[in-house]
Amino acid sequence: MAFGIRNATERDIPAMLALWKKLQAFEAPFGGDYWRTTPDAPGSFERFLRNEIASPDFVMLVAEDGGHAVGFLTGKIQDRPPIFIVQKELHVDNLYVEKVFRGKGLGRRLLASAEAKAKAHGARMLTLLVALENRPALSLYREFGLKPFSMKMAKKI
Repeated sequence: MAFGIRNATERDIPAMLALWKKLQAFEAPFGGDYWRTTPDAPGSFERFLRNEIASPDFVMLVAEDGGHAVGFLTGKIQDRPPIFIVQKELHVDNLYVEKVFRGKGLGRRLLASAEAKAKAHGARMLTLLVALENRPALSLYREFGLKPFSMKMAKKI
């Protein structure tokens, strides 16, 4: 199998949306209501992708096998307050690889491609949120060199 990683285009959005729905179903059991989405979330996510795709600070990548999307990554290169040494970061919002394609290095390659793009735009840190129950993702992120540095805590109110 010849897998490729590339920048997504508008034509990839329907496939990315289908993959995103699988990601949401996978994450739904984690963290109570925090990761659950509203019924209109797919339409909102599609509009978000269409609005952001042209932004130079938006990272939107597709992993493909034989021309078919089997994974994706989205993230935003963002400025941090000027009081911090690290002025720009890439925050990865979504990373998903189809179950049958996991373990083949696609998640790592998506992260590496996103990191390279972010570095070229001046980012010096890669951040993301991950559910503590998502052991496969935690393993991938640790292997990629990410380390816990903060803890987000929540209380339903």
